Amino acid sequence: MGFAFLSTDVTREGNCTHAGTESSGDDADIMDSKRRLTERDICVVASQLGESWRVLGLRLNFKPETLDAIARSTCMTITNNIHGKMSENMLRVWSKLTTATAGRLAVVLWEMGHHAIAVQLQP
Repeated sequence: MGFAFLSTDVTREGNCTHAGTESSGDDADIMDSKRRLTERDICVVASQLGESWRVLGLRLNFKPETLDAIARSTCMTITNNIHGKMSENMLRVWSKLTTATAGRLAVVLWEMGHHAIAVQLQP
């Protein structure tokens, strides 16, 4: 699956100044959630994912070229918390797809071993 990449998708600053880190408590429910991704979801994941953002992007079916474009665009505008911003920008692009659900994101994070991040998403 390819993604149309627009530089305007990744240059906006977003609202990820402070993402909550508490668990939703219903780990199984989030895995089945069909709820659309929210700004909170993006912030929770982006603030904690670190350098794994690229692996997440590949697991979410981004082409490597699209991830490279997100990285280049982000590097030109951001100097602090670069990996968090790349995660945030990649998730913003992904969230526009009809298949982008909190459940799908939680499953992929869980499969990657990021259990603590996955359980923070709410069903």
